[in-house]
Amino acid sequence: KGATREAGFGRFVFLVYLGVVVSTMLVSLFLVPIFFSRYLLVVSGLFLLLVSLGMAVLPGKTLPWIAAGLFAILNVFTIQNIYTQHFNHPMRQLVEN
Repeated sequence: KGATREAGFGRFVFLVYLGVVVSTMLVSLFLVPIFFSRYLLVVSGLFLLLVSLGMAVLPGKTLPWIAAGLFAILNVFTIQNIYTQHFNHPMRQLVEN
């Protein structure tokens, strides 16, 4: 019963995360461009929760640690780009004028 509950929770988290990503893509396509990686950082907690649920079901003791290390290494570059690149062009234009 506990495994079924965890699987249901995992599906719910995945659907919420997917819903946020897809809805922002659709809004960006048809209305106003709002799909930027720096804004998706807010929902990264849901993605991390989903990853941790997936790692919890990996067999053995070393495989979850390898998966966690690989995930951390891959995300260091993404988070670095989000915090070091500044794309606020309207504010830059305001300061220059």
